Amino acid sequence: MVAEDKVRYIGIFSDGVTDREILLKIAQCVLEGIGTNNLSLEPVMLPRQSIRDHVDKYWVESKNCDKCGFPEKSAREELKDRVVNTVDGALRDFQAKAGRKLTTYDMLLFSTDAERYLTQSERYFDDWAWILSKILLGAVEKFYHFKLREVFYPEYLPMVFSLVLFPSTEIIVKAARTASGVEFNGRNKSARQLKREIYGTDDLRSLPDVKFEREALDYITPEGISAIYRHVPESRLFLQMLSWAKFDS
Repeated sequence: MVAEDKVRYIGIFSDGVTDREILLKIAQCVLEGIGTNNLSLEPVMLPRQSIRDHVDKYWVESKNCDKCGFPEKSAREELKDRVVNTVDGALRDFQAKAGRKLTTYDMLLFSTDAERYLTQSERYFDDWAWILSKILLGAVEKFYHFKLREVFYPEYLPMVFSLVLFPSTEIIVKAARTASGVEFNGRNKSARQLKREIYGTDDLRSLPDVKFEREALDYITPEGISAIYRHVPESRLFLQMLSWAKFDS
């Protein structure tokens, strides 16, 4: 359902300012162009919302695994419920800032840093890592379920996409840079190490905007997106869904 104003609102929340900006640049890079029915993209940043604390608490609560190798069910369910509540709060903020009823052409995107690194990309498919992405997907499905029980009409619910990155959003930047010919060397490193390698500091609060653009955003291009898809398996479903959402139904 396309809104009469021909604007596609994109609500974004994440762990911090730079995470939101990178997520927005990815969305713009994928969504703009042919197939969007001449919709203009209007970003809506939602800084009040984050699932950072929820994920940190999950890691503490999931130290004990069940016999299948998954974190205990109670930890998984509690994280899911906390994320549902956060997404619900984000939707309210998103709706207020958009100034009109949201539709299925609008999007609510959120991401978080796992703050755990993978020794190599294939380790994402280990149960402990893979299950975190699936918990977030389950939270999105549960969010839709609850909203429909509140007599929300489906055509007035935005698409909600989730993304968790190991160890942090900087893995996206490392992968995107390979499109310019450098080797991918983002795995087996902590989030702090990646920040220092990319920006020369792990304190991004004092990072000048021009340096952030030069060292990160400028690499988020169509070629960079392809490189991200190649090197960062945890991003693939997110990118596939964004690509699908680009085209009219």
